[in-house]
Amino acid sequence: GGNMLIQVFGDYIVESDDIVGIFDFDNCTTGKRTLPLLKRLQDESRVEGDLYSLPRSFMIMNREEKDVLVLSATTTATIRKRIRRIP
Repeated sequence: GGNMLIQVFGDYIVESDDIVGIFDFDNCTTGKRTLPLLKRLQDESRVEGDLYSLPRSFMIMNREEKDVLVLSATTTATIRKRIRRIP
């Protein structure tokens, strides 16, 4: 257990303790609760990650008490596998 570094995609690395949730982009972007959150983070320029590819998943991270949206062209299944591989 404990806080671990995870290579989410490419050379983008996050700390496991910062992850609030991992979501499938297609399933969540229409959600009543999700859409306002995504819009707010975009308005606050709190979006990072794979900004130039079609997003297949996104993570909500919490860093220093602030939420950050991380877009990824990697599927949620692949990201979850990488997290589970951590000893």
